[in-house]
Amino acid sequence: MKQFPFIKYSITFAFGIFVQYFIKLSLYFIIAFLLIYLLFLFFSVIKEYSKNFKSLVGLVIFFLAGCFLYQLSNSNLGKYPFNNPKIKNVELYGEVNEIKLIKADKLTLVLKLDSIKNNSLKFLCNIYETGKNLDSIYNQIKIGNKIYLKTTVTKPRDQRNPYEFDYEKYLKEKGIYFIANVYKKDNIRVINNSISTFPNYIYEVRKSIDDKLKQIYNKSTYHLLRGLILADRSEIDDQINEDFINVGVIHVLAVSGLHVSFVVIIFLFLFTRLNLQVRIILTIIGLLFFMLLTGSGAPVVRATLMTSIVLLLPLFGRTSNGLNSLFVAAFILLLINPRALFDPSFQLSFSAILSLIIIAPVINKELSSLKMNNFLKYILLLIGTTLSAQIGTLPFTIAYFSKLSLISIVANIFVIPITGIILGLGIVSVVLTFVSTQTAIYFASLNELISFATLFFINKLGSLNLSSLNVKPFSLYDGFLFYLLIGLLLSLIKYFNHPVKKLIFAFLIISTFFVYEKIDNYELLQDKKLSILAIDIGQGDSFLLKFPNNQVALIDAGNADKNFDNGKKIILTLMNKLGINKIDYAFVSHTDADHFMGFLSLIKNDKIKKIYKPLLTKEEVKDVNFEKLINANKIKLQYYHNEKLQLGNTVVYILNNDRINNISKSMNDKSGVIKVVYGENSILFTGDLGIKMEKEYVNQYSSFLKADILKVGHHGSKTSSSEEFIKTVSPKYALISAGIGNKFNHPHKEIIKRLNENKIKILRTDYYGAILMNSDGKNLSLVNWKN
Repeated sequence: MKQFPFIKYSITFAFGIFVQYFIKLSLYFIIAFLLIYLLFLFFSVIKEYSKNFKSLVGLVIFFLAGCFLYQLSNSNLGKYPFNNPKIKNVELYGEVNEIKLIKADKLTLVLKLDSIKNNSLKFLCNIYETGKNLDSIYNQIKIGNKIYLKTTVTKPRDQRNPYEFDYEKYLKEKGIYFIANVYKKDNIRVINNSISTFPNYIYEVRKSIDDKLKQIYNKSTYHLLRGLILADRSEIDDQINEDFINVGVIHVLAVSGLHVSFVVIIFLFLFTRLNLQVRIILTIIGLLFFMLLTGSGAPVVRATLMTSIVLLLPLFGRTSNGLNSLFVAAFILLLINPRALFDPSFQLSFSAILSLIIIAPVINKELSSLKMNNFLKYILLLIGTTLSAQIGTLPFTIAYFSKLSLISIVANIFVIPITGIILGLGIVSVVLTFVSTQTAIYFASLNELISFATLFFINKLGSLNLSSLNVKPFSLYDGFLFYLLIGLLLSLIKYFNHPVKKLIFAFLIISTFFVYEKIDNYELLQDKKLSILAIDIGQGDSFLLKFPNNQVALIDAGNADKNFDNGKKIILTLMNKLGINKIDYAFVSHTDADHFMGFLSLIKNDKIKKIYKPLLTKEEVKDVNFEKLINANKIKLQYYHNEKLQLGNTVVYILNNDRINNISKSMNDKSGVIKVVYGENSILFTGDLGIKMEKEYVNQYSSFLKADILKVGHHGSKTSSSEEFIKTVSPKYALISAGIGNKFNHPHKEIIKRLNENKIKILRTDYYGAILMNSDGKNLSLVNWKN
């Protein structure tokens, strides 16, 4: 540690933040002990105590400082300022703090609120317009302007389902506490033209570069370069993002060290004729400007700080040290924002560089000792460097993406240098637009060709069945164990002098991890039990069932439209996190959009073995097209009719019979009615069945409808759940799937009153998010999945 004096203090400071995040020590307690140890430090200097004592006191101070700053940042967090999660026609006044780059149909602003008592709150404003209307707003508004809005206020989506991204928490970390949506140009106007000069200048430069890129590039390459140069990936196609994740090269889309390296090369070249000191100072200024231009994300800030430290040290007669530079950069970042420690971009960025500094030399030393052709050795060294970064970031990659790429090592060898070329050509082409647009277009055309080939290559690799594995997310314990064993491997492998012995030792370390990582494993959908997960997909239905024999069923899959696809964004992601490869039985209650559209993505991604649905309604185009998709993907199709499915020791009864199927032409009334029985417990699913058909089912099945859990029909609409039906089923629990503040006012207060009068416990997705229940065949238990 003598060679790396700052490392221990940075680690101790970060550990203080980490401890405070989990334990939450009292602020007064932290301040009291901080003052005591500052006094100890003072007296240790006066009395000339030993270096070890001073060092220990210093470490305790850094630890307490980490606790203090995190708690201080935590106490400054606000909360959603309104009583209802969604409010229409709210008039707000705010000051523009940030303007995002424009999208095809949306402009996003960050504003500081000044229309209620607490005017320190920031909020996100989405302006939904098209064409010239949106362009005129974009060109009119400047950072620092004060504007009036007539808007619909909404609470950001929190974690509504297991493993789901918590958007509310993400925004809160940035000091943003609600979202305001504006749908008409007339509902927004500037009331004060004051401008924040420097922030607005940075924004105008970003906007100008974006305009230049849009002018000379085709759509796909423009969106890619917008991400690579301006750190705005919002327009990159979802499929491209998915391909990059599958191939294990998603990191190249984050503005980080690669980009900073290019900027350094460009600036050092431009300032070649100047003396060393001036050249370094100007390069650092250029780097800082680039950092601000790209939005100051953790990876680019880390790379800028590290590079600046490396450039500055020779001016003071000091040699640079990668580890020290990295930990100084980490300390500065955490000093500015202690909460950054829990930011995925911070964790991925620092773990990648740390592994390149620590692990890469060990691997490459072993590879360098091999006797082989120089070219092959060079390729192996590249693989070794890539492997080092992959190892270092593995716990975070699995924790956040739940995917393990099997081809990332090979893919990175090609993708990283090609991305560098695309980035370099992108920067050059933008600069050339100020000299000659035609010349810039020539460079852009070459770049488009390279970009197309790269995206095609990544898409083909990503679409391979064995390109990646879906794995369950790493826990904190898994990550700690992983790094502990990696540290043990790196420390002890040098004592083995034979390659075979080294391989055996590495194998033992890997085996140890797979044995002991299971200690804290907890199955959300437990083995040998029946699990019922009411997925929160907003206004719609979707229920995931895992049977004791490990087969899986999905009843409905919510809606999907151009704005949001529940099948792809929620259900498919949830399946990956839960380690579910395929749905054995998919039950489409009926072909209303809020019940079946989410299945489309699951079908296209080959995630379903067999589908049950109502009889085809030839007059319904959506139903006809749905069956065409099912048949095109060669999925088994079965229509609802009176049937009993024996799934191990669980029985699934389909209650629709020919007479009931022909009574009504209503899509709701044709809903599949399914009863699941496991031991002494049962669940009844009714889709959007109306009161008229409920009566038919009561007449047909009577007491057989009795169940412990009732999925309340039609999201709690008063068109379902008659008194007679409720009393016949006589459930202990009523599951209601409905969207927060939905326009239909589901569930209806009359139905809620009826359920309460019958002493039925109501479980609503709009209140609680996803609802998970387990059955062992005798007892039903409600699981708090958030814990």
